Amino acid sequence: MRGPRAGWPFLRFLVGAILIVILLDLLGINLAALGIITLGSSGESSGVRKVTVVKSDAEQTIAAIPIDGLITGDSTTQLDQYLTAAEDDKDVKAVVLEIDTPGGEASAADAMYHRLQKFKADEKASGQSVPVIAAMGGLATSGGYYVACGADYIFAEPTTWTADIGVLIPRFNVSEFLARYGVKETTIVSTGADYKNLGSMFQPEDPKAQAYLQSLADSAFDRFKQVVSEGRHGKLPADTTDIFNGKVYTADEALKLGLIDKIGYQNDAYDYARTAANVSAARVERYQPPTTLERLLGADSLSNIFGAKAQAARGDVIIDGVSVDLRRLADLIAPRPMYLWRGN
Repeated sequence: MRGPRAGWPFLRFLVGAILIVILLDLLGINLAALGIITLGSSGESSGVRKVTVVKSDAEQTIAAIPIDGLITGDSTTQLDQYLTAAEDDKDVKAVVLEIDTPGGEASAADAMYHRLQKFKADEKASGQSVPVIAAMGGLATSGGYYVACGADYIFAEPTTWTADIGVLIPRFNVSEFLARYGVKETTIVSTGADYKNLGSMFQPEDPKAQAYLQSLADSAFDRFKQVVSEGRHGKLPADTTDIFNGKVYTADEALKLGLIDKIGYQNDAYDYARTAANVSAARVERYQPPTTLERLLGADSLSNIFGAKAQAARGDVIIDGVSVDLRRLADLIAPRPMYLWRGN
């Protein structure tokens, strides 16, 4: 017979889990209470919280939008949420992109660049003039620089590495290794689709496949060069040999080549943003994803609390007790164009 205490272990576990989450987010909660952190104007559903990094009594705001880490489809979604929040906030008079990334997926970087172009076009159509300034951190290479070209003005710190204008299609060939153990690929391809399995990592290198993949990389490279030429219109030298070569440049070198406009820090970018927006004073609010607690408060089931829903959304599976993201595993197998500096 079950007594009144039978369900207590689960209740203790549940309460303990919630307390841990609250403790982890305690700093964010206290800041919110002090008015330093505020949720986006659309609430939790906006996917944005705002942290005041430069205080001011002025109503005008500069939105500081971070772009960091490897650029993926998730980066595109996050930037869209940030820019949507900035569009909804009529106090935002300028945007500063805080870029610190080696780059990443070509299509994701292009989508982010396109979203910036749309943001500027929509603001202009609504009668607003919202300048976009890029403030580069330690690394703004390849796809990071691609996104920066969507800004009206580019700052780089003295120690910034940037440019790396080029395309990678990471590939691995294991055919010789498999042949050593008598393993052969027997993939079947539909009749007439001769290119379907061309470049397979399980087949010996084929000049036809090499030429085919090279044409794809060159096409993505042409797009990269077009974006840089448009974004830096009138600022690049006539001879772009030293620009479109896949080389990483220091801030001083980038300035001489016209790849950036000025060497300075984030505060310098904020000051320039105020001037460009024609406002004498403005507070700076950095946009960030919601805290863990804020996400939990919007959860529609206990599965969110324990991460089951998030894990399923990522495509994770458990193999021998280890969580494996199948999407990232697929990235290693399926070649794709990358605006990425690997530096190794």
